[in-house]
Amino acid sequence: MSYKQISGCFSTLNRKADKELNYQYSKLSNSLDLENRKNLVAAQRLWVKFRDADCTFYEPRKESDNLVSSSHSICLTRRTLDRLEQLESYNFRKGCNGCAW
Repeated sequence: MSYKQISGCFSTLNRKADKELNYQYSKLSNSLDLENRKNLVAAQRLWVKFRDADCTFYEPRKESDNLVSSSHSICLTRRTLDRLEQLESYNFRKGCNGCAW
Protein backbone atom coordinates (compact mmCIF):
# COMPACT_ATOMS: atom_id res chain seq x y z
CA MET A 1 0.00 0.00 0.00
CA SER A 2 1.38 3.42 -0.93
CA TYR A 3 1.66 6.43 1.39
CA LYS A 4 -1.00 8.15 -0.71
CA GLN A 5 -3.41 5.24 -0.18
CA ILE A 6 -2.67 5.18 3.56
CA SER A 7 -3.29 8.91 3.80
CA GLY A 8 -6.57 8.51 1.91
CA CYS A 9 -7.73 5.73 4.24
CA PHE A 10 -6.93 7.76 7.33
CA SER A 11 -8.54 10.86 5.87
CA THR A 12 -11.75 8.89 5.28
CA LEU A 13 -11.63 7.42 8.78
CA ASN A 14 -10.97 10.86 10.25
CA ARG A 15 -14.01 12.35 8.48
CA LYS A 16 -16.20 9.55 9.88
CA ALA A 17 -14.73 9.92 13.37
CA ASP A 18 -15.15 13.70 13.22
CA LYS A 19 -18.80 13.31 12.26
CA GLU A 20 -19.39 10.98 15.21
CA LEU A 21 -17.39 13.30 17.49
CA ASN A 22 -19.67 16.20 16.51
CA TYR A 23 -22.73 14.06 17.24
CA GLN A 24 -21.44 13.04 20.68
CA TYR A 25 -20.42 16.63 21.43
CA SER A 26 -23.89 17.94 20.54
CA LYS A 27 -25.56 15.20 22.54
CA LEU A 28 -23.45 16.05 25.59
CA SER A 29 -23.84 19.80 25.15
CA ASN A 30 -27.62 19.52 24.99
CA SER A 31 -27.68 17.65 28.30
CA LEU A 32 -25.71 20.26 30.26
CA ASP A 33 -26.75 23.35 32.14
CA LEU A 34 -25.50 26.70 30.83
CA GLU A 35 -22.41 26.91 33.04
CA ASN A 36 -21.20 23.41 32.20
CA ARG A 37 -22.02 23.92 28.52
CA LYS A 38 -19.67 26.92 28.54
CA ASN A 39 -17.01 24.77 30.18
CA LEU A 40 -17.47 22.11 27.51
CA VAL A 41 -17.17 24.68 24.72
CA ALA A 42 -13.96 26.05 26.26
CA ALA A 43 -12.53 22.55 26.68
CA GLN A 44 -13.38 21.58 23.10
CA ARG A 45 -11.77 24.73 21.69
CA LEU A 46 -8.60 24.01 23.66
CA TRP A 47 -8.68 20.38 22.53
CA VAL A 48 -8.78 21.49 18.87
CA LYS A 49 -5.75 23.72 19.48
CA PHE A 50 -3.97 20.87 21.25
CA ARG A 51 -4.79 18.40 18.48
CA ASP A 52 -3.48 20.72 15.80
CA ALA A 53 -0.33 21.63 17.74
CA ASP A 54 0.34 18.02 18.69
CA CYS A 55 0.02 16.83 15.10
CA THR A 56 2.31 19.63 13.91
CA PHE A 57 4.84 18.47 16.50
CA TYR A 58 4.28 14.84 15.47
CA GLU A 59 5.09 15.67 11.85
CA PRO A 60 6.92 19.01 11.78
CA ARG A 61 8.33 18.74 8.26
CA LYS A 62 6.86 21.20 5.80
CA GLU A 63 7.51 19.16 2.68
CA SER A 64 4.48 18.19 0.66
CA ASP A 65 5.57 14.59 0.15
CA ASN A 66 3.14 11.73 0.76
CA LEU A 67 4.93 10.52 3.91
CA VAL A 68 4.32 13.83 5.67
CA SER A 69 0.70 13.87 4.55
CA SER A 70 0.20 10.28 5.76
CA SER A 71 1.76 10.96 9.14
CA HIS A 72 -0.39 14.04 9.65
CA SER A 73 -3.58 12.20 8.67
CA ILE A 74 -2.72 9.36 11.05
CA CYS A 75 -2.12 11.80 13.90
CA LEU A 76 -5.36 13.71 13.31
CA THR A 77 -7.31 10.46 13.20
CA ARG A 78 -5.76 9.13 16.40
CA ARG A 79 -6.39 12.35 18.32
CA THR A 80 -9.98 12.52 17.05
CA LEU A 81 -10.65 8.91 18.07
CA ASP A 82 -9.18 9.61 21.52
CA ARG A 83 -11.47 12.62 22.00
CA LEU A 84 -14.45 10.69 20.64
CA GLU A 85 -13.84 8.02 23.27
CA GLN A 86 -13.83 10.71 25.99
CA LEU A 87 -17.07 12.28 24.79
CA GLU A 88 -18.77 8.90 24.47
CA SER A 89 -17.70 8.12 28.02
CA TYR A 90 -19.14 11.41 29.29
CA ASN A 91 -22.41 10.68 27.52
CA PHE A 92 -22.54 7.15 28.89
CA ARG A 93 -22.04 8.33 32.47
CA LYS A 94 -24.48 11.25 32.40
CA GLY A 95 -26.20 11.65 35.73
CA CYS A 96 -23.93 9.29 37.64
CA ASN A 97 -22.42 10.06 41.02
CA GLY A 98 -19.04 11.73 40.73
CA CYS A 99 -19.59 13.26 37.30
CA ALA A 100 -18.51 16.83 36.80
CA TRP A 101 -22.05 17.91 36.06
